[in-house]
Amino acid sequence: MRARRRRFLLIICVWSWCSIAATRAVAQQGQTPPSQFGASVAAQSESMRPDGMPTQRSDVVRFFTDAEWYFSWGYNIEYWAPTDIHVSSAGQNFTLHGVQGVDEPGGEEGIFTGDLFGPQYNFRVGRFINDRWGIEFSFDHTKFTTVDGQTVNATGSIKGPITLNGSNFYEVLHNGANHVMINGVYRYPLLGQTNHLHSGIHV
Repeated sequence: MRARRRRFLLIICVWSWCSIAATRAVAQQGQTPPSQFGASVAAQSESMRPDGMPTQRSDVVRFFTDAEWYFSWGYNIEYWAPTDIHVSSAGQNFTLHGVQGVDEPGGEEGIFTGDLFGPQYNFRVGRFINDRWGIEFSFDHTKFTTVDGQTVNATGSIKGPITLNGSNFYEVLHNGANHVMINGVYRYPLLGQTNHLHSGIHV
């Protein structure tokens, strides 16, 4: 439906421009413009500013109005591979190898508790350049928590096997594991055609 509307507006704009041009040519010859040009004269007067200059939308306005935009909000889960954690502080400089960590999808209070930003959330804001291709900004908030009771190998100022627990080491990365990305998007309709009825399923 949107594509059809754009073609209709294009036809109207071309017709109005031709009508206005013809009206100006008649006016320059000192003749009264035909009545069929009355609608275009009215349209011309409505598109003129008080100082006589035509009104034009800025590039910024057209960027937001002459395209298809979308927004999404959701929640995610993560799976972490074994990770090396390096610790450097006063008197300590060591690395823990192959540390197992888990995510916390619901955060500290659980999902759907009223705190939108507590769980592992994500959002997308995108703009389609044409019917198939688009570009989007995405943000994924993730969490990493070390697993208690695991035994890992340490090197550096601390050496040998060490069993991690809350009394000697506990890593909670909940505010720094954020993934900010600019993504290219390709839309392929699985049912129907883009911008047609029953074409709401895309990948």
